[in-house]
Amino acid sequence: MSKVKIFVQPEEEFEVNVFVCASEDGALFCDISLEGLQKIVQDIEKMEVEEFHLTFKKPSFGDAIELHKSIFSLSGESEGQIDFNPIAIRFKKFKTLIKTWDIKDEEGNPVLISDKTIKSLSPTIAGVIGLRIDLETGGLLS
Repeated sequence: MSKVKIFVQPEEEFEVNVFVCASEDGALFCDISLEGLQKIVQDIEKMEVEEFHLTFKKPSFGDAIELHKSIFSLSGESEGQIDFNPIAIRFKKFKTLIKTWDIKDEEGNPVLISDKTIKSLSPTIAGVIGLRIDLETGGLLS
């Protein structure tokens, strides 16, 4: 019997925590740690910092196969060109693997996870989350 765990179980997951603040002019800053955010934002003690928690499914080899099927497309079939969109890959990984988040709207109501709400995230925040997903899953194409 092997003691090395080589199969991904359906209940396996990983967490991504994101710290976010905004300047007076509305510019968003975020990082996966408070210490990281403090390094990039001057006068952070004058700003309100919010922390968000997201939980993602740990992908299996089967998940990777399904993700790859949907991220490459052929164009100009006679020329054999393959289109590759790294932002679309991040979105697909995000929406495929997300299980929970604690994001609330301005009135304090939970925001449901959907394609629309994921696409409505600030590119700054989505980028930081996407990078963390890539680190947890072994890269952009993993």
